[in-house]
Amino acid sequence: MLECARQPELRPGLAEWQQSYLQIAQAALPDAKEPEHDAQLLVAALLGLDLAQLAAGGLPRDILATAITAILGRLSG
Repeated sequence: MLECARQPELRPGLAEWQQSYLQIAQAALPDAKEPEHDAQLLVAALLGLDLAQLAAGGLPRDILATAITAILGRLSG
C-alpha cells in the first residue's frame, strides 16, 4: 500500500486487492447490521494488526487470535 504512493502504476492492482478484501470481510460478517461499513472497519483493523506485527517484528499467535476474535465479535455483535 505504501509503495503505491511512490509508484502510482500499482494503484489499480491495490484497488482490486482492496475490493477482494472487502468482499471477504463482508462474508465473514454475515449478521452485520451495516455490512459494507463493518467490512471496511474489519479490513482497517486487520491492516492495523499487520502494521503492529511489522513494527514489533511479529506478534505471538495467541495475541493475534485474541485480537481478531474480539474484532469479529464486536462487529458481528
